[in-house]
Amino acid sequence: MVSWQGRRRARPDGASSSGPVGRWDPDEAPPGAAPAGGDPLRRACTKGCAQKALVGTVYATIVEDEALARDVQAIARHLRVPEQRLADAISFAHGTDDAVAGEPPSARVALGLARDTSPSPARITAGTREACRNIEPAAIVEIITWLAVLQMLHRLNCYVGAT
Repeated sequence: MVSWQGRRRARPDGASSSGPVGRWDPDEAPPGAAPAGGDPLRRACTKGCAQKALVGTVYATIVEDEALARDVQAIARHLRVPEQRLADAISFAHGTDDAVAGEPPSARVALGLARDTSPSPARITAGTREACRNIEPAAIVEIITWLAVLQMLHRLNCYVGAT
């Protein structure tokens, strides 16, 4: 099983971090990823765009919303998230913990939180709460807020798309 523990990271100002495992900055560029450049979507996401796309992939997989999954994966591809990372997020959503072993520790926690909060009712366990101690509270709020947006889109797809 993937460890939810991680290493401490240096802060951008060079000081060492004594808090939880780094900030939720899972846009730690995967090999071959391009910098943000002039792309408006990338400029709008100062932190975590790629991770939000992966969290969205987990959510859409769990709620079995194919249209939302296509949309979130289109965003991921626009952000140049490698196809293997998307496939790993889908496997993780289906319960394969080792699928995200290559992700940074904070990203594994974010994906785990997404997987545990996506079903209705949510399945928040003591393990989920313990893992979340390794990321900052603001990161948890950001993940849950993104999931709430995705849930709204999912419900619109269900209710409006059904007519």
